[in-house]
Amino acid sequence: MLVHTRLGEFNYYNQNGSVYLSINYDPDYESLLDSTEIASVSVDSLTLEKTFYTNGAVNEESLFTSNGSPHGTKAKYTKKGNIVYSIQFNNGVNNGTSVFYFPNGNVMSSTEFKDGLKHGENITYDSKGKVKSVKVYKKR
Repeated sequence: MLVHTRLGEFNYYNQNGSVYLSINYDPDYESLLDSTEIASVSVDSLTLEKTFYTNGAVNEESLFTSNGSPHGTKAKYTKKGNIVYSIQFNNGVNNGTSVFYFPNGNVMSSTEFKDGLKHGENITYDSKGKVKSVKVYKKR
């Protein structure tokens, strides 16, 4: 069992080397700390990795290909089990919908990706669920 305490900025990269997610772990934001890695299970060419908080709640879960690229849904949760984000990948590249949530569980933003680029609607909301903005992206 590995014990993790993350502090500072962590960048996650696509296969092409560009950052697809940057998270700054702040010691004052308790739900992003205090996790223990419990499970890493491989089936065929995919590995499911889950980390858990010390209270037993799922912290983060991700599927990875045999070369370590995220594939499928990557999700992050708070200690209380509320979702923080859900991001879709296909062999390390953003493909599908990435959704980020407010602490109250309402959607903060929803962005469509295709082949690693924003493609389709990007909708941002206020904490009460009211649409703040809608942008439409077309793949270049």
